[in-house]
Amino acid sequence: MAWRRYHYHCEACRGSWLAEADVETVDDCRFCGARDIFPYKSDGGRVSRAKLAVVEGARKAGLKAARAGKLKRSA
Repeated sequence: MAWRRYHYHCEACRGSWLAEADVETVDDCRFCGARDIFPYKSDGGRVSRAKLAVVEGARKAGLKAARAGKLKRSA
């Protein structure tokens, strides 16, 4: 199954993050806990589930995966 990468931005705390899913979903802010944040865009290409597993495994091992989405707080 192909997944898409969704981009989120919280107006309350100005936090930004990425999430991968097979359908567009509403997410809660990972920084301040604000509820019902909708994605403002999705990547045009699709991301395979196997690639997501490799990236997630590298994160858990404490390694930097190439081109992995990072949680970041906007200035």
